[in-house]
Amino acid sequence: GSFPASSGVMEKLQYAGLLSQLQRVKEQSQVINQAMAELATIPYLRDISQQEAEL
Repeated sequence: GSFPASSGVMEKLQYAGLLSQLQRVKEQSQVINQAMAELATIPYLRDISQQEAEL
């Protein structure tokens, strides 16, 4: 289940993990919020990938 629309989201989440290690919590929360906002725009793709995983 990887799809192109979420590639930027994974990069943001990895970046957020890096920021947390650097104790930059405010920036981390902003990056996570952006990633979640992007995920919210593609819920149908997420549902499809979940269905494929269950098969």
